[in-house]
Amino acid sequence: MKPLRMEIVGMLPQIFNLCVSCQVTDFFQMADVKYQADELAGFPPEVLATQSRVAALVATVVARYGERVWPITVDPYSPRGLWLSLRHHLHSYPAIILDGNEVLSDLSPEKVLQALARRLEMPATTL
Repeated sequence: MKPLRMEIVGMLPQIFNLCVSCQVTDFFQMADVKYQADELAGFPPEVLATQSRVAALVATVVARYGERVWPITVDPYSPRGLWLSLRHHLHSYPAIILDGNEVLSDLSPEKVLQALARRLEMPATTL
């Protein structure tokens, strides 16, 4: 069964978009360089708070559904992000697009899990 695509369009630090196997942070950590902390220090508190909420949401989704859901972050200023914003009339970020046709602007875990349960035809359980 093909995983459900969950695209999260929003202003999120790009450091979290890198593939783990592509990151060289292990080498930085061995040299005691705080790469991620230094990278995140330049972001406004609102962006970091949003990133924390989205990261917690993705962790909840992955813990509940595993490989059945494929979360993808998309920068709204990237070509794909611009296309998704125009196609789905996104006016605020972050927003979630499920399988290219259902838009969620309320990112509360309850609403997102209910939408995913509907899509995956599973009963939504309480958090």
